[in-house]
Amino acid sequence: RIKLSTFSETRAYQNFEFVRRYTKDLQEHLGKYGGTLPKATIGTNLEPSFLLLGSNEHEVQNKIDTLFNQLVEHPPIIDCSKEEFINAFTGTPINQGINWLVTGKNKMISKPSLFYFLEQLMNKEHLSKSIIHDLNKYVHYVFRDGNGEMLKNLKQSKATYSIKVAHQDRLDEIINSL
Repeated sequence: RIKLSTFSETRAYQNFEFVRRYTKDLQEHLGKYGGTLPKATIGTNLEPSFLLLGSNEHEVQNKIDTLFNQLVEHPPIIDCSKEEFINAFTGTPINQGINWLVTGKNKMISKPSLFYFLEQLMNKEHLSKSIIHDLNKYVHYVFRDGNGEMLKNLKQSKATYSIKVAHQDRLDEIINSL
């Protein structure tokens, strides 16, 4: 863990995206065995974007393509460029984020549906469960409301989601297609 905390300063880490991805994978794997990563690894060098899981890069790319295409299908659930979506789910830094467009009965952005979506991705082993403790940090970094503004009150939204969330059937269908 200590060696990983200084590895992010190397030229290989800075120049090659696959090295960053493998470093993040190794950190997640080490996280399964308890404890926390040294503070030096948490910060600007390792941005908290998601990392879709797969047995190889081809499988991960297929999942990303499928997920993106279904999420932007009319009526769209997200609004972002494909490049930004790829960055958000390959552990690389993002620029503008992903606009979450699902609204609830109150016509406000449905953050509970976003948490439901991400937790279902984890339950189906498309995302590592090791991020569950930092999920708010990941969501805050990656997702925006329909106007591109940072999401607020994430902790309350996560704590209050009910049995049925907005667009749950469609979200389930998208996740099951992966």
